[in-house]
Amino acid sequence: MEFKAPNYLKASPTEVLPTTEELSTGFCGIHRGSMADVREHTPHLVKILEDAPVDLNDYEIDIKVHMLMKGQFPCIPNWHCDNVPRLDTGELAYDQVKSDQTPMLLWVSGSPTTEFLANDVELPDVETHGELSHYLRSMANLSTVKVPERTWLTMDQMTPHRGTAATKPCWRVFVRLTPKSIATVRPVISAIRRHCQVYLPANFHW
Repeated sequence: MEFKAPNYLKASPTEVLPTTEELSTGFCGIHRGSMADVREHTPHLVKILEDAPVDLNDYEIDIKVHMLMKGQFPCIPNWHCDNVPRLDTGELAYDQVKSDQTPMLLWVSGSPTTEFLANDVELPDVETHGELSHYLRSMANLSTVKVPERTWLTMDQMTPHRGTAATKPCWRVFVRLTPKSIATVRPVISAIRRHCQVYLPANFHW
């Protein structure tokens, strides 16, 4: 199986960042929403989305706003891929990822930024995130990179990544745009994200 590094598209201007007051009084983000949901529930984040280099009508919008303390991870701190197809049993199906899929887009406001592969790698077939993580952690001289702040990048269902820990107290805004063509069919109960998980400790296991 070929697992891929991200592609960088466009840096965003600093002025798109919301203020600390806006982040501290707003919701924790948007879950599988639209631009109408962003405008209604998190208007202070509209400028970030308006800067995206795609037609947002073709995407579901996920936004997570974290207030982090030193040592906290805003996302899973072990290698995984997003939106991998699942069987009816709920099990992952890496072998069902299509090679011609439309990529997802990612944007992170600042540190701690997400860690990705620096180069594409070939691995044995995997069935779970745990197997993927095991292979990557066992590779000697694996080259990785933390993505730059305020930069739109593309990734797909075969782009491994993992969270990194905050080194100081901070606010962090994460945006992911998922093409509707690969989005899950599960219904959306609410577009408002009222809480965001943090992860501890660093030795997270699948």
